[in-house]
Amino acid sequence: NYTDVPNIDSLKASGTTYDRGWVGQLESVTPACHATIGSGCFPTTNGGILGFWWKDPSTGLDFNSVPLNGAGADPNSLSVIMDNAGTPTMAEYLKRHDSRAKVYTASGQKFYAADAVGGVHADYTSYYHVTPDGRWGPTCIEGRQLPQEMLNRPDLTINTDSPTGQQDAMVGDLAVDVVRRERPRIVILNLPEMDWPVGHRDGGPLDPGQVAILMKNADNILGKLVEEYKGAGIYQDTV
Repeated sequence: NYTDVPNIDSLKASGTTYDRGWVGQLESVTPACHATIGSGCFPTTNGGILGFWWKDPSTGLDFNSVPLNGAGADPNSLSVIMDNAGTPTMAEYLKRHDSRAKVYTASGQKFYAADAVGGVHADYTSYYHVTPDGRWGPTCIEGRQLPQEMLNRPDLTINTDSPTGQQDAMVGDLAVDVVRRERPRIVILNLPEMDWPVGHRDGGPLDPGQVAILMKNADNILGKLVEEYKGAGIYQDTV
């Protein structure tokens, strides 16, 4: 009820919605949830992807599956954990069916979301990082890089203090370009701004104006992707 979302409403009207869907996973946190989305496996069977900081109750030792230590963070830590555990992924199963099929996953600043949801079998995994000149710009996890010219577009680099929704919008604009040029069979996008800074810092009910901006923005991104799929003639073959 925060704002109008015509593209989401259109998909709801022509598709199927669930008002009592339940996954049954305790950890409502980005790393655990995205690992589950991409694999269908809970932490008990995906290598133990939990949250950011977890203390072993028997030893008192801290464990963090996502090393968030600034520039030294390992952006593919979660996919490595999942792969070492033999965790199945959507990307892996698709490629068993069609070895030529491509998989693209992306986020803004949440590299761990894009990494976990795609796994090591994704072809392209992009996210936003702080560039040497102090701005937000797109980059990719090593071994899962997009063609460099797609990342070098000046319109995909923004100031770190840009208005609400700019980072999410850039994720969407790059995704449209990837769909147009690479035709991935699976596309999974994480739009992080609703979570941080708005959700964690302010809480939705405390800042409805920011929530409305991000909802409209996400709806607009979805609309652009739908139009791209329609223009490519593949919309009717797309879930």
